[in-house]
Amino acid sequence: QKESHRSQKEIAGLKEQLSVLLERQAGEAAVAEAEEAGTRKGITFEERVHVALERIADGFGDVAKHTGNEKGVGGSKKGDTVVEIGASSGSCQAKVVFEDKDRKLSKNEAWSELDAAMAERSADYGVLVVAGDENIPAGRDELHEYQGNKLIVAVDPEEPDGLALKLVYRYVRLRLLAARSS
Repeated sequence: QKESHRSQKEIAGLKEQLSVLLERQAGEAAVAEAEEAGTRKGITFEERVHVALERIADGFGDVAKHTGNEKGVGGSKKGDTVVEIGASSGSCQAKVVFEDKDRKLSKNEAWSELDAAMAERSADYGVLVVAGDENIPAGRDELHEYQGNKLIVAVDPEEPDGLALKLVYRYVRLRLLAARSS
């Protein structure tokens, strides 16, 4: 009977340890899930836009680099994707920076973001890509060139690789190549 009593105590102790471990594991899983959700919130739109830009760039012999998590020349992380025109077959002829926003900016914030991204990435042109028409900055128009080197385009947040992004890409690319040749 002593053996049986001791075995029961051991089993009870093991059950208690298992319970503590399961609670800890559940807590760690909840924390990991919350961290991942927080990370996904700001990055998923940016990643989708980058994948779309990379696909478009490949078709033209350009190189698209995801730079949103890398510090640039000034030490900030401004500029989500940099496209180097002609870089897959030779030297870079011009740079375009794409800044992606899934929230609405004021027109002053939009220009501040684009100017900073262009400076940070040494880009010749800046494109603000916003998630849907509702995020176009007040007082600004989509697909209208500003200051000779900035444009705003609204895309579907879930599928940003639609016609609007392709047309903007082609326009900016041609604009920069024409300016370079003249």
